[in-house]
Amino acid sequence: MSKSRASKIAAITYTLRDLAKKPSDVPKVLKKVRKIGYLNIQASGGLYIELPPAELRKMADDAGLKIIGAHIGLADMQNDLSAVVDQLETYGTRYVSIPIVNPDKKTAAEWRRLSRQFEIEAKRLSKHGIILQYHNHAHEFEKFGIRGGKGGATAHEIIMQNSSLQAELDVAWVARGGYDPADYLAGLKGRADQIHAKDWGIVNGQPEWRAVGEGGLNWKAIVKAAKTARVKMYIVEQDNCPVTNDPLKSIAISFENLMQMPL
Repeated sequence: MSKSRASKIAAITYTLRDLAKKPSDVPKVLKKVRKIGYLNIQASGGLYIELPPAELRKMADDAGLKIIGAHIGLADMQNDLSAVVDQLETYGTRYVSIPIVNPDKKTAAEWRRLSRQFEIEAKRLSKHGIILQYHNHAHEFEKFGIRGGKGGATAHEIIMQNSSLQAELDVAWVARGGYDPADYLAGLKGRADQIHAKDWGIVNGQPEWRAVGEGGLNWKAIVKAAKTARVKMYIVEQDNCPVTNDPLKSIAISFENLMQMPL
């Protein structure tokens, strides 16, 4: 196994949320993640993120895993930034991502307002050496300002234009939003240190999640674009695992396939 290549791959704990029903399950799950070959995890969702930061850090250390980032809500940053900073410093990471924002009023003005809020937190976090990211879903690729059937800007473009946030680009959701993930990623040079890696397939005309390389995304093009964008970390995520019904097996397939790519 190429350790240098493996060092660029992480697993998000959100995918594994149903495997740990109590704190004592977490060390066992993390050790299984390490056995697959992963060297890194991103803390997000479920029991993992609810554990005291020092406990999760120790469990990760004991399993031989490094925490390379976390998902933390915008409201948490606004309400108690010092606690967020302490959490990230305990984890030993410089990266934090806003996992989702879905405004009630879907307008360009509302996305610009949110972008200004993001920027306030980005500046506050930067004083502590922390980089703020935004994790997209498909709804950020809705266009606003279309005139006569032409032009306009997506919500994601509005965020990028009106803040200094990095894009924790989820390439599968970009594709679901109607855009070419490789093309979009290539345009984020220097603003996408970490991306989310997953894939889509179709069953009975409906999209379903797939392990990386097992769906329809063009990973050769995505990896090439990632190099252009200077991506440092590929974070494997599956919102659910309908093919394997086993999150560990699914992330193992993603890891194996990514390890065959020229990251």
